[in-house]
Amino acid sequence: MAISAMGAIQSVVQFFMMPLYGLNQGSQPIIGYNFGAKNYTRVKQALRLVLTVAVTVGIIGFIIAMCIPRALVSIFGNNPDMLAIGGRSMRIFMLIFPLVGFMTSGSNFFSSTGRPQLSMIIMLSKHVMLVPGLLLIPRLLGIDGVFAAGPVSDVVAAMLGIILITREWRRMKPLEANGALQADL
Repeated sequence: MAISAMGAIQSVVQFFMMPLYGLNQGSQPIIGYNFGAKNYTRVKQALRLVLTVAVTVGIIGFIIAMCIPRALVSIFGNNPDMLAIGGRSMRIFMLIFPLVGFMTSGSNFFSSTGRPQLSMIIMLSKHVMLVPGLLLIPRLLGIDGVFAAGPVSDVVAAMLGIILITREWRRMKPLEANGALQADL
């Protein structure tokens, strides 16, 4: 039943991730073009908008998952055991969903600006941290630990995304001022 519940939860998560994927794909040419043109003001505006929308989608997904987890899981089956496990596990799995936008948008940002290595580091950190999480956390929390391993790895990837985006934001600050001076000449 836990495997069935996880399948249902993953499907719900993908439903909430789809707008983030679309948002990131739509912003990629805007960020990339303006970064190449050294228009850092527009890059920062686009990044700010993408992050705002991504976090908003994450918050909406989080609220829905916290309020009606059993209803979401019941779309995929009505077994009482699966609903019991799925309802509780949905809340665990979606616990930090508002932060996931920093991971996806950060990865997209670095891909858009020609730095696929940083993009890959953000996304791979989630998967690399998932393995030790799956090996260690269930020993402490049982079946809940299996569902908690995902959010733990998401926190690591989101924090890495936040750190790298913040570093890049600061790096663009003086470049933004120089770009404004060049535009005035």
